[in-house]
Amino acid sequence: MDKGFWQALVDTDFAVPNGESLPALTRELLSLLGSTDAELRDTFAYPILSAWLHRGEYSPDEMRSLVAQLAENLMAGLGDEETDTVFLRTFSVLILAEIVHEDNQRPFLAEAEAHQLFELALAYLAAENDVRGWVPGKGWAHSVAHTGDLLWVLARSRYLGGADLERLLDGIAVKLLASAAHPFLCDEDERLAQPVVAVLQRNLVSSQFVGAWTTRLAQPAEQRAWADAFLDGERLVARLNVKQFLRSLYLQLTLSETMPASAAEIVPGLRAAVKSMSEWYIRQ
Repeated sequence: MDKGFWQALVDTDFAVPNGESLPALTRELLSLLGSTDAELRDTFAYPILSAWLHRGEYSPDEMRSLVAQLAENLMAGLGDEETDTVFLRTFSVLILAEIVHEDNQRPFLAEAEAHQLFELALAYLAAENDVRGWVPGKGWAHSVAHTGDLLWVLARSRYLGGADLERLLDGIAVKLLASAAHPFLCDEDERLAQPVVAVLQRNLVSSQFVGAWTTRLAQPAEQRAWADAFLDGERLVARLNVKQFLRSLYLQLTLSETMPASAAEIVPGLRAAVKSMSEWYIRQ
């Protein structure tokens, strides 16, 4: 189908055109998630699939089939850096986030299925090496931000308990502490902070765990508390990413309308972590 067809579909409030097959259109849209044409990917494929998901166009079994295909997409080129394979992976992550969101609102996943998605998300977070945000001429790649969106809806899942949420926080810490080639320039820090706030709002993780986790980011023993990060370009980028993340988390947590019960214990430690990584505080 050409762009005119998809635009007409959007203009008619995402109605499936007469004479067209929903499964066939879905297959084509799934392939367009990997397009290097930002309009096909961002304007048509993602919004149309999302609209159909939330309108109930797909049965639970059909959504399970979508999950299987999207999970397969995450393996396509995984480990590559700065290649076009990233688009299929990252936009498949976004559709998975929409499916989990749908399950959070209108349950259809079994517990084992939700946990499989959780394991998939953690594995993808760790293995994705292409962390570019905006790619000139091709649009958003944004793997970190999109994975943050998936983790955010998973953090709100009825099936995830305290131990799972601790693993989610660990996964984010490992990603942040890894040496990085690209700084967070496109609000990736904010999108990664959202699932952390969601974890804390569930009040299933102890303030002691969160305090140790925060210290691990601000004063990583394996990196000498960032003391020599300025000697290594990729570690310097990681330090910047951690600092931006902690600032975003602090702001989101303190401005949240639904503060977690443990906020009084968590916020002071978080504020101290932000101060410890901010040179302008030290000079005052």
